[in-house]
Amino acid sequence: MSAFKAAIMVLALAACAQPAATEPPTPVAPGQVAAGEDQLCGGVAGISCGDGLYCRYDGGHCGATDQSGTCRVRPTAATLDLRPVCGCDGRTYPNASSAAVAGVSVASNGGCTQQTP
Repeated sequence: MSAFKAAIMVLALAACAQPAATEPPTPVAPGQVAAGEDQLCGGVAGISCGDGLYCRYDGGHCGATDQSGTCRVRPTAATLDLRPVCGCDGRTYPNASSAAVAGVSVASNGGCTQQTP
């Protein structure tokens, strides 16, 4: 398949995709400061990230069992490669970059078996 055809296919799939839901930010408790880039987030303390950041959980744990993540800059644009991933929000994204734009960590490679409404 030519690169042009592949790009058209990705754009077509993106147009058909459901709008991306973002992980709601964890409210900052009174007296607590939001974490900055590359700082610890989530976890048992429920540390939230500052503006323009999202809590990225590596290894597909999605913050389960009070595991922590790292605050990362939320990108404004995604790559066009087609390597579906299942986000921690239960939605399938065209690739990990698209999930990051939505502020969602990757739960697993490949699409989700059931889409979250």
